[in-house]
Amino acid sequence: TGAGTTVGDSALRRLPSLNRTFTDFVALTPQISNSGPGLSGGGTNNRFNNIQIDGAVSSDLFGLGSTGQPGGQAGGKSISIESVKEYQVLLSPYDVRQGNFAGALINAVTKSGTNEFHGTLYGVTRNQDLTRSQPYLNEFKQSQYGFAVGGPIVKNKVLFFLNPEFQQRSAPAGGPFIGSSGTSVNQALIDRFNSALQQYGIPGGSGGPVTNDNPLTNLFARVDFNLSGNTSLVLRHNYAQAEDDNFSRSTSTFALDNNGYKFKSKSNSTAAQLRTNFANGMFNELLVSKNQIRDRRAPNIFFPQVEVNNPVALLIGGGERSSHANELDQDVLELTDNFSIPLGTSHRLTLGTQNQFYEVRNLFQQQGLGRWIFGTIDSLEIGAPRSYAV
Repeated sequence: TGAGTTVGDSALRRLPSLNRTFTDFVALTPQISNSGPGLSGGGTNNRFNNIQIDGAVSSDLFGLGSTGQPGGQAGGKSISIESVKEYQVLLSPYDVRQGNFAGALINAVTKSGTNEFHGTLYGVTRNQDLTRSQPYLNEFKQSQYGFAVGGPIVKNKVLFFLNPEFQQRSAPAGGPFIGSSGTSVNQALIDRFNSALQQYGIPGGSGGPVTNDNPLTNLFARVDFNLSGNTSLVLRHNYAQAEDDNFSRSTSTFALDNNGYKFKSKSNSTAAQLRTNFANGMFNELLVSKNQIRDRRAPNIFFPQVEVNNPVALLIGGGERSSHANELDQDVLELTDNFSIPLGTSHRLTLGTQNQFYEVRNLFQQQGLGRWIFGTIDSLEIGAPRSYAV
């Protein structure tokens, strides 16, 4: 069968996970490493992986995020662990139906309802009191909560499973702020910088501490139909929304709090699987799925970015220059059909087709609202830039 690992239901329920993300469990596979950006299968780049949900593509095909799943740039996850029955991690499968990767194939097999009603209600939380003691971890808190319920709509015929999950997370932004150690920037300098910006209609900002938020929403719904003629139909929809505040400072670069941006991601994935077992042992599986991914970067304020090369530190205010116009749309349509024919007791012939239709729209206009660089605060006050770009 080739190198591979199955992370089963028992491991998913018993092993700890700080962020309730699939990467914590996929790393149990010996050939998988998470020491670099994303997951590396057999030493390859994370962009060579193929991530699926119930055999349907669920990858970030454009490849900007390190996790390989939609919403990765916003700290999002494609599906809640509570919706997953097991993870299949394959490195070198011989099955002709499994391909389109050179690293690892990671397939999340989702839960279905049964003839009995079952449900779970869960919540996990941690804060700075449950982490190591460090000044930059103050005011950290993360809460994840949700519920899962499954059961019959019509016994033996129609079964359902539903799982919404939410996250609220806040953490202090990295870098110094006024009054902290490691910075020579004081409030008087920030007041002068703000006053100069407001001369040009650009809102001022704060030099104090900043908190970055990362709320997530995941919703998974599945309905199973047991039809006549040894045929089953599975319909499922997976929704994921993520927002991530991005702001930080360094000892050499001191930005006002309005110079950050928010990364927003939404993805909708709908799939239908029709499976038929024939009396003579033949088997057919038809899969149709549609993925829609919408990623956006939005600056905290829609104004030009202004930089001042102050001797103490580079001062930055206004709208973050790489977020003035930054959008990515991805639409993926997948059509797959595989027909398996048994040949005697030892062989099987599989005939099929796998098709992906991919459409992408990428908008990136760096510093589209303008970027102005001044040599000193004095030059900003009199309107004498050293350089500018629009």
